[in-house]
Amino acid sequence: MIVPAMSVTEIYKELARDYDYCVSRIQRDMNQYRRAIIKSSKFPMCFKPIDYVAPSRNHFIILVEAKSKRDASDPFITFVGYYLRPEGIYAAMAFPTSGGEKRIFLYPPHFFERYKERYLKEEVTTLDSIKTYFKINSANILEFTEGDKFRGSCNQGFVFGEKLLTNVFIIKTFVSNEMLKGEQIKLNARFINHIGELNDMKTTQNYSINPYLSIIAKNSGMCL
Repeated sequence: MIVPAMSVTEIYKELARDYDYCVSRIQRDMNQYRRAIIKSSKFPMCFKPIDYVAPSRNHFIILVEAKSKRDASDPFITFVGYYLRPEGIYAAMAFPTSGGEKRIFLYPPHFFERYKERYLKEEVTTLDSIKTYFKINSANILEFTEGDKFRGSCNQGFVFGEKLLTNVFIIKTFVSNEMLKGEQIKLNARFINHIGELNDMKTTQNYSINPYLSIIAKNSGMCL
């Protein structure tokens, strides 16, 4: 179980281990999701989030989405862990890399305060804001700018963060699309277009249980 005294490395190990438990939890309901998607006439289709407690007693939110009937056998699934530290609730999106290792994106309490202030513009609990954010924004395009710092886009806005470890990144703050200025607007448009391309790729490639997340390496145009 994640406790406040843990280091980033220890938190990563906890979340990476529990990822497989989350996969097992969602697989037992896949036939139900498949039938519901086949019968649906309205898309995108977002199912009610699942609140899951792993054997380690770590807490997760599991989100299932289908963009069309073609996703019936391979819906878009997002796993988000959350844990408490003295400064508030952290969220962590976990997923496997192409090499089989787990990659973790951390979202500190400050991020969700800015998301509530700059996009939701209403008083909701941090946990509700986490569910709302990842229901819409689990797809991300990120670009390194200098050193380990990066910027990027999600569906509802612009984000800024930093690489902490090889497979651990922290997304520190959120800016709504309405707040963007000058070159940021053009950059965001390019990123959002790339998110659309990743969404389209899912119809021809197996992205099962893996969010559409692309990291553009600095000055290379390569996606990691």
